[in-house]
This record gives sequence, C-alpha cells and structure tokens, in this order.
Amino acid sequence: MLFFAIPFPMILYYSINYSEEVYSTDRLSSPVLSLILLGISIMLWAILLVRYFKKWVLATFRLKEDLNNIQKRGLLKEARVVSAVKTGAIVDHNTEYDVVFSFENLVGTPIQEKMILVDTKPGLHRYVAGNKLKIRVDQELKSFPYITVDGAAIHYNTKKIILAILVWLLFVVFVVGYYIFSYNFENGGTGWRFLQFWHPLVLCPIILLSYGFLLALIYNRLEGNPKNINELKYRGIQTDAKLIRATQTGMLINDQPQVKFEFEFQDLHGKTQHASLKKVISLLKVHITQQPSIRIFYLKENPQIIAFADDFKTP
Repeated sequence: MLFFAIPFPMILYYSINYSEEVYSTDRLSSPVLSLILLGISIMLWAILLVRYFKKWVLATFRLKEDLNNIQKRGLLKEARVVSAVKTGAIVDHNTEYDVVFSFENLVGTPIQEKMILVDTKPGLHRYVAGNKLKIRVDQELKSFPYITVDGAAIHYNTKKIILAILVWLLFVVFVVGYYIFSYNFENGGTGWRFLQFWHPLVLCPIILLSYGFLLALIYNRLEGNPKNINELKYRGIQTDAKLIRATQTGMLINDQPQVKFEFEFQDLHGKTQHASLKKVISLLKVHITQQPSIRIFYLKENPQIIAFADDFKTP
C-alpha cells in the first residue's frame, strides 16, 4: 500500500511531466493557485506527521497511563491461562509470552483475550496453561487493551520507543528533503508555480490520509462498527439464536460471499427479539447458513446489536 501512496505517484508524475527534454511553461499554475496548493500541501503533511507521531511515539506513553488507570480502577476478576507461548523476544533479560486468558466479561459471559506479557517472575510459573490469576478489566472500555494482570508492573520498551522516534524523524527528513529537492529541480525560476494538484507533494499526503478512512469504511461495512464489537465482547450476553434466514447480499470479497443472517432469540427478560447482521463467510464455512441455530452475543441495552460468538474466540 505504501508503494501506491508515495513511489507510484512520483513515478507517474515525473515520467509524464518530464518526458520532454524542453521545459514547458504550459503546465505551470498561476501564482495564486500555486500558493494555495503549497499551503494545502504543508497542512496535509503536518497533519500526517502529527498523526504518525501520536500513533508511533505518544501511543506508548498513553498505553502505560491507561494500564496504570486499569490497575487502580479496573474490576478485579479471576482468569485462567488457556495457553502461553514464547514469542522469542527477550525484554530486560526476561522472556516475553503470548498469553491467552479465559475469564468472565462485565456481565458474566465467558470470553477469551490475548496479551503480550513479559514474565518478570519466572520462578512463580504464573503463565502456565491451567493456572489461575487475578486480572483487572477496564469497565469503561476506553482503549485497548482492556485488561491487565493485577499488580503487574508497567514498563516502557525503551528500544521500541527510540526506534519509533528514529523512524518518525527519518520520515520528517524525507518530507522536508523532498520539498527542497522539488523546488530546486522544478522551479525553473518561477517559484512554486510548478505545483499542481497531482504533484506528489500534494497527492501523496491525500492518499496516505485517505487510507485510514477507506480501511475503516471497508471494515465497518464488512465486520461492523469496532466500538460495537468491543462492547459486544465485554458487555455482551451469549445465547443460542434461531436462524430464520440466510441470504447472499451479492457482494463478494476475495471470492467469498457476504451473507445476511436473520435471527430470532429470547433475551434475559424472555422477550422475543429479531436481529440481523451481514458477514463475509469463508467458503469453508458456508455450511453455517444451513444450521438451525447459531450462538451469538447481544447487548442487553440494545439487543439489535449482535455478533457471532465464534468471532470472539482467540486463535
């Protein structure tokens, strides 16, 4: 995806605009338009750089703060270790594990969650399949991860932070350097009038910014609102729903059909509820459209919001 956001627009732009040996002024923008495009370009790159800094660097500090808040205010629950696999990483001479926990969510429904943990006390053998330990669960579900081991020490991974900062700084150098290169190579004594809407300085940040929006739009269309998914996992009630109808919507993703499922089920109060959802189904799992019932999660406050229980199983 990065290729189509940066190198590809550059290749197209320079191969088309500079295929002629003689410099032409026909492609120059007006002085006013060029300044507008320059301002838009700088603004878009600034937004992008700030967003990446928050995502790559500040997110680590925010994560520690969030986990510390869960340690202080999180709901205490008992969890069972389903599996613990070494990731191969060593952090401060301690082994890192990929741990899957099984516990009850905020309304008592059994769920599983995966966490990457560093075993600072290997002698206690805490992360062994079948062992039980206490965890804290974020009742407000503000940001992922929503759980942490009770009493766990939260530390920064200094190497990752330094690497993230270096990568971000390299990106800044690339952007600034490309402005300098473009001006020196293309201005031809006309200032910034070489700027056009399809110039990489303008087009590349637009493509990069649109990626996140488009991916979120596609995910919401295919899998549902992520906020609802998290709410369902941690506040959802599990039940067996009668499958009334399963019909293909006509949409195919990688040759896999999207199917609309219509369900009927009884809520906690014994009231009959009807709900539906659309989901892309693997060709290996098309048989579920013939099942008489499917286990689902639904929200007590809004039974129309549902998801397959299998979607919350941790691989």
